[in-house]
Amino acid sequence: VLEAELDKMRKALAEQKTHQEEMEKVQLELEKKVKVGEPKPKPPEKKGTTLCLGSQFFIKMMSPKLVHFDKPLLVAVAIFIMTAAIGAILVWVLSHCTTSEAFKTGATTDHILHVVSKRKAGISLCLLDSNYWGLPPMRNAGFQQLQQSSCMLSESLVSGWLATDVDGIVSSEDMVHATEGLVWCDGAQQVAVSACEKTHGGTCPPCASVRNGTAPDNSVYSLVFYETSCPSPLVTIGVLLGCIHKVELLVTLITVVTLLATGVIHQYGDNNELIDFKAAAKTDIESAAALPSDSP
Repeated sequence: VLEAELDKMRKALAEQKTHQEEMEKVQLELEKKVKVGEPKPKPPEKKGTTLCLGSQFFIKMMSPKLVHFDKPLLVAVAIFIMTAAIGAILVWVLSHCTTSEAFKTGATTDHILHVVSKRKAGISLCLLDSNYWGLPPMRNAGFQQLQQSSCMLSESLVSGWLATDVDGIVSSEDMVHATEGLVWCDGAQQVAVSACEKTHGGTCPPCASVRNGTAPDNSVYSLVFYETSCPSPLVTIGVLLGCIHKVELLVTLITVVTLLATGVIHQYGDNNELIDFKAAAKTDIESAAALPSDSP
């Protein structure tokens, strides 16, 4: 009797299990039919691909990471304009010529060599003033000091120099820098002549001339110059290329933070949803914290 009862229970359990398996098969078939009938969801569009090819190329040239914002073209244009403006200011500052006052004391030969050496170095100069040092008239015995007084250069010095004038002083390689000679600065000659005539109460005495007979004049006198030096274009370009990348990084940081904070642009989240400045900052902080540390 017990064995018969056990057989009945076994058969009932087997029938129940079979019925349950058939129900699961039917449910799976129904799910498959529903999935086949439903339209497949479209994959999310890649960030930044809705723009034209030219805009995409411009954005990638500025920074490929700008596609993580809803208005990447606006950010790229703002960064480009600000970087170009700062670059133009840097070019103006770096290529700006500087003018300084300098003086040289010596004989005529020394002044010729000084002018030629400055022009050879790319420095342009003009004459501002001239004076000499001498002893005052002897009035009584005793110690006497040198005194500075105004003088005027001869026309042979303040003009173009011929090869015969500087022969034996300037080498043939540097002769091209000597042909221009020496010129007065704008308005400096009239001021110097007026001051010299006032000092001497009449005609100004000459400082020296290029030639005195057949030998250079060895009189010592001082000349005051305005020397103007301008940087080389290659140096300017090199310095600009060296710092423009850092300028672009700084401009990008300031532009993105400003536009995000003011709500002009929004950042895409992990699921392509638009998030504001606070959420973007929180996401970036969490992403940075999740990175593995290099320290042991």
